[in-house]
Amino acid sequence: MQFEITDIIKSLIKKPNHFFFCCSFFLILSSINDAQSQSQFNYCGEADLLVKALTKYHYAPLQLNDQWSNNIFNKFINLLDPYGLYFTLADIQTLDPYRYTLKSAIADPSCTFLKTVTKLYEQRLNYADTQISIILQKPIDYFLKDTITFSLNAKTSYCPENRKLEKRWLKWLKYQILLQLFYPGNENNDPFSFEPRQILEKEQEAVKKVNIREKRRINHILQNYMGFENYVSSVFYNSIALSYDPHSSYFSFNEKQNFLSSISKESYSFGIGLTENLNGEIQIDNLVPGGSAWKSGKLNKGDVLIQLTWEDKKPVNLANLSIEEVGEIIKSSYTGTLEFKVRKTSGQLISIKLTKQKISVEENIITSHILKGEKKIGYVPLPDFYTETENQNALGCANDIAKEIIKLKKENIDGLILDLRYNGGGSVAEAIDLAGIFIDEGPLGIVRYRNGKPVILKDMNRGTVYDGPLLILVNGQSASASEIFAAVLQDYQRAVIAGSTTYGKATGQNIFPLDSTESEDGSNYRKSNSGSGYAKITDCKFYRITGSSYQQKGVEPDVKLPNTLEEIEYSEKSNPAALISDSIIKKLNYNLLPVLPINELNKKSSERIKVNQRFQKIASLNLSFAADLKQGKTINLQIDSFKKEEKEIYSYFQAIDTLPKLVSKNYNVVNNNYNEQIIKVDAERRKFDEQLTKNLQEDIYIDEAYRILNDLINFTKLKK
Repeated sequence: MQFEITDIIKSLIKKPNHFFFCCSFFLILSSINDAQSQSQFNYCGEADLLVKALTKYHYAPLQLNDQWSNNIFNKFINLLDPYGLYFTLADIQTLDPYRYTLKSAIADPSCTFLKTVTKLYEQRLNYADTQISIILQKPIDYFLKDTITFSLNAKTSYCPENRKLEKRWLKWLKYQILLQLFYPGNENNDPFSFEPRQILEKEQEAVKKVNIREKRRINHILQNYMGFENYVSSVFYNSIALSYDPHSSYFSFNEKQNFLSSISKESYSFGIGLTENLNGEIQIDNLVPGGSAWKSGKLNKGDVLIQLTWEDKKPVNLANLSIEEVGEIIKSSYTGTLEFKVRKTSGQLISIKLTKQKISVEENIITSHILKGEKKIGYVPLPDFYTETENQNALGCANDIAKEIIKLKKENIDGLILDLRYNGGGSVAEAIDLAGIFIDEGPLGIVRYRNGKPVILKDMNRGTVYDGPLLILVNGQSASASEIFAAVLQDYQRAVIAGSTTYGKATGQNIFPLDSTESEDGSNYRKSNSGSGYAKITDCKFYRITGSSYQQKGVEPDVKLPNTLEEIEYSEKSNPAALISDSIIKKLNYNLLPVLPINELNKKSSERIKVNQRFQKIASLNLSFAADLKQGKTINLQIDSFKKEEKEIYSYFQAIDTLPKLVSKNYNVVNNNYNEQIIKVDAERRKFDEQLTKNLQEDIYIDEAYRILNDLINFTKLKK
């Protein structure tokens, strides 16, 4: 039997305990704030307002026809039941009369369609909860030959009736139990050294964990803090928005308030926002700029939390805890440090100790270092294009980076590396301002709204802060504002872009209130207290100064480095609803800078990568994973075969983990004088700096970026 996974699954990373990394398609699960068990506002009737807003503001509005209705219907059912574990084919057929009539159903003030789905969904969730108990109470034959198949490209299939569905649940639960049994952890360091019958001695404990997790996942829906009916409504509204494009979405008044609260900079915190993926795992949804997690440089959006350990206290395994329970642990007022054990999207397990801190809006939250070797190279990481959204006159990341560059220039640096890896975007205005730091004058891009003429994005300030050799480091998770910035510097030949092809998102979004009493442009949406919901709507597209688009294509690096595992099949083009890539004709006047020696830089970098063990191992893993993603993956559920396959995969990752750490011999990481004086008197910042220094010294991508920039400087001198 095949499990067919919907298009919301971004990647299948095959690894011990290899669950699915799923994108957060709405903000319901991201809040860890105290919430009411039932929303005071019933927003059942907001679908019609949402459709009107999308029709009015969306860059590419859809015709409200049968295809539109069918797409929303399928998206809705898939979001409610992505694995085909709840609904049967008979259930879907019961709902089929609505498949092509959602236009009228949405306008129906009695919400008959939503009420019908909600009632049926509640029945199916309760049925699944009962089946989990029944199946796990019976002996499971782990020596019986059986398989489970995951596919990213096929539509979700539904069992024709309950008997088939029960067999599917048995496969699913058996698979989850085997993952638990063969997960290398503190209690089970080397499960592959045991014979199957020995490992099955821990079956009861694994069954208990799986039972708790699966039931918690169902209970989280049934007992959702917004109320079950409103939860289903919210999923439906997101189905409508997501059918237009991957970045349009709906969120209620309460969700908006919780989201704004979760990113507040005015309280002591680690600066981590959480979400829950479809497997009930708690993962990082966002990092607050300037927070201790953000500053660590080791945590990223999508990392799954495995274990938390407060200083001088026992470790807490998070496998069976809810997002609210995990949030309470993190919010606990213990002093000292909290150790986060996380699983990266590559499957690697890492641990990092963080301390709560109060983030000041005035604080420059960017930090820089100097890579001191043959050349003195400044290094500045930028994980997010942040700004203070509540204050239009506030200074954002461009200003903070300018301050760091001024510090570095006082150190007489020979070149600069700006690290935009994993930078998912943010404020476009900040991206434009940042580009202006490196480009004297001229157009920086083009934006076009629906039915509007192309508008030139300009650098409003003459002059530059830095005009020396520059390298921008990117990867497949550098998106949106990061791509605007990287594209313009590449087009002007101002910087060498190194890394892997970026995400490919060349669209912009604005948030509009669904309350018709609000301003049409949505400019006062944060001031609304009406209780109505909001729509984040894609209303524009961005283009390069050449008129071409990086939508779905991404920005191709000048010097390509091997992809990391996190980037495989994780891009805009992997989503069928993504807006098309096109180009516009707009003649712009700009002066190109001298041609960069890209061919020479590529040749030297390629030679180094060929003899680098870590890069080569990463490249070989990429090939294996890419093949699995395209063809789907069939997993044996017979315990001997499962053990063999898991051991091979685990050994693959171990091959990378056990390679000698590459501590760069090309440079030493030091602070600029200004930051060094602060660190001397700030014990907390000193601890952060020690960890950052270690990371920079061991990062093979930064090491290669340093060498590429050295080559650029040397080539430039030879030409002179």
